[in-house]
Amino acid sequence: MPRYFVEFVNLQRKNGGKVSESPETQCPISFTATVKLFSNTLPNTTRAVAKLFSGDGSDGKDSTEPITYRKSQVTRVVAPEYLVQFGEPVRRSQAGVQKLGPLVDAEEFRRCEAKYAGKIRGRRGLVCLAAKDGEAADEADTRSVQLCIVFVPWGEYPELDGYVVVGECKEWAELRRWMAAVDVKENPATGSWEIPTGSGVWVNRCGQILDKPAPHGASSRLEEPGAKRPHRVKAVDLLFKRSRVG
Repeated sequence: MPRYFVEFVNLQRKNGGKVSESPETQCPISFTATVKLFSNTLPNTTRAVAKLFSGDGSDGKDSTEPITYRKSQVTRVVAPEYLVQFGEPVRRSQAGVQKLGPLVDAEEFRRCEAKYAGKIRGRRGLVCLAAKDGEAADEADTRSVQLCIVFVPWGEYPELDGYVVVGECKEWAELRRWMAAVDVKENPATGSWEIPTGSGVWVNRCGQILDKPAPHGASSRLEEPGAKRPHRVKAVDLLFKRSRVG
């Protein structure tokens, strides 16, 4: 199954104006997680989601300016042990986002839902679209392209019923601990604790992980949107090497 990486950054300027990277506070400026899409179960839906990771989606005005999760906002960190929601394309026009259309292939989802519903029940770290099946089919807004990484066992919260699971995040526990350092405020409308509009937390970079054999062993290549020459890294670098933000 295809794998993708997403690097989250937190620039809320805590701890005296700086994001601490000390072991005591355990609040590094960035965290890189990997996402595996369920392409065998939902090929059409995951193909549409994959384009937002790899930057293959056009905004309808200029093919060199793709719609992508790169530089998108993290909009919600709910209670932070519950879920994180990201992917609002703040640097693209609303008209461009609408031209993407709905990501969910409704017929495909309904055909496969019963088949894989039992397999994902109780699992943590599942990745789902932040819109229920059919809810955003006729109105392609920013919510229809956002993703949620859910930290609680799937199937225990009725409010998530109907959301379309498209993959899983291996590092969900580490990501949950990292997101716990994000400042959140109570939303009067929902009563939950959420990040205020995600102004200081966003996706710095993302792309597909391409595994190719090398003369002296296997290596992984991170392919970022718009990159002319993707750089090569060792597997361990994917999760532990810090890179420049910007």
